[in-house]
Amino acid sequence: MEERYNQAIKAGVIGSVAFIIIALIYMSAVLTEQLGAYLALLCLALILAVIVAAATGALAVRFARPHLNTLMDTAIVSAIAGFIAGVVLAVMQMVTSIIDSSAMTHLINNAINTYSTPSTYGSYSYSGSWVGQCCCAPFYVIIVIIVAVIGGALYGALVAKIH
Repeated sequence: MEERYNQAIKAGVIGSVAFIIIALIYMSAVLTEQLGAYLALLCLALILAVIVAAATGALAVRFARPHLNTLMDTAIVSAIAGFIAGVVLAVMQMVTSIIDSSAMTHLINNAINTYSTPSTYGSYSYSGSWVGQCCCAPFYVIIVIIVAVIGGALYGALVAKIH
């Protein structure tokens, strides 16, 4: 395997670790049980995810710089790193959706019982959340690849001066 692809895999693994940390931030938002903190941490996790996706592509170009000749090479290397990080993000979204579903079910049931007549009839559930995340997983991967390629191309053109 060419060295530039090894460097792309290394950058993808680093991006994956960052996405796992973002997933932990998201999980702390879910478990706070306060709507304001939940929304603030959710926005923070989204902003960090975009930054990490772009940084993953830029990091791949930085690692593989001696082996890159054109912007097409930077796009390929960034896409490989983005693919690896995107797959980990998609898996983490599916895992966190299970915990998110149970936590949100608990919050909504508490709110219903607090502000209305408590009942034992059924309970509110987000059982379809995991299925929805499975359907959205390919889109997470595609979006991370696109943002990583943009980040890698910007780094390659502006910093590494690859033409």
